[in-house]
Parts: sequence; structure tokens; C-alpha cells
Amino acid sequence: MKLYELTYLVSTELKNEEVEKTASEIDTFLQQEGAIIMKSGVAMPKTLGYQIKRQGSAFILSLDFNSEPETAKKLEETMRKNPRVIRFLVIAKRPARVKKIREREEKKVMKEVEIPVGEKFKKSEKKVELKDIEEKLEEILSE
Repeated sequence: MKLYELTYLVSTELKNEEVEKTASEIDTFLQQEGAIIMKSGVAMPKTLGYQIKRQGSAFILSLDFNSEPETAKKLEETMRKNPRVIRFLVIAKRPARVKKIREREEKKVMKEVEIPVGEKFKKSEKKVELKDIEEKLEEILSE
């Protein structure tokens, strides 16, 4: 099964009830075909940038669903035959790449950092005792 997104425009000449009826018809068609509707949007009126089928505005609806590719093709055929739908678009969505990003971050953390050995980075042979550190701290804080 793949994740698909369907976005479609419905004529504003229709009443709100008819727009909701069209949306529910599409939802029931998908459920009958065995698709799982993940997210469904609300019809929103939208002014179009250019006229589509002599319409200057339309209701825009969107929904995400999981289904087989054959179901998506059947959906496209039904959408073409539906006279209330002005325009539609079915897109196959890719799953998020969160896992790959996490793997990269883990590799970065697990890499060993090499410290260049130069005059500035040489380890001092003299060990500092806790008593000396405490004296130095008191000296700094008293100032």
C-alpha cells in the first residue's frame, strides 16, 4: 500500500449540502475499494487564479489515503466522470525521511574525534592535585 493525496475542486454553483455529498461519495468509494483514509479536509471556498470550465471560484477539498495503485487509477477514472468536480490531482506521497536523518546524526556522534598533537595540545606531565585547584578557585573568587 502507498500513501496518496487527493486534492480536488468542486463547483461553487452547488449548495454546501451537495459539496458535502460529493465529498462523502468519494470517501465511500475509497473505503469500498479497500483504501484507508488517513486525513480528510473541510471544503473551503477559493478564488481561482484563472477560470476553469468557466468558473472563477471553487471549493477546494483535500484528503490523504493509503491504497493500492489500482485503486488510485480507479479513483482517477471516477473523478473524470464526476460532473461536479472541476479539476483534481492524485499524488503518491513519499514517507518521511526521519529515519535516515537520525542514522546520520548517530554516525556523527559515534565518530572518534582526533586531536592534533602539537605544542599547544601536548599533555602536561605534571598532575594537578585537588588541593591546588581549590586554592586557585578561592584566590579567583576572593578578587
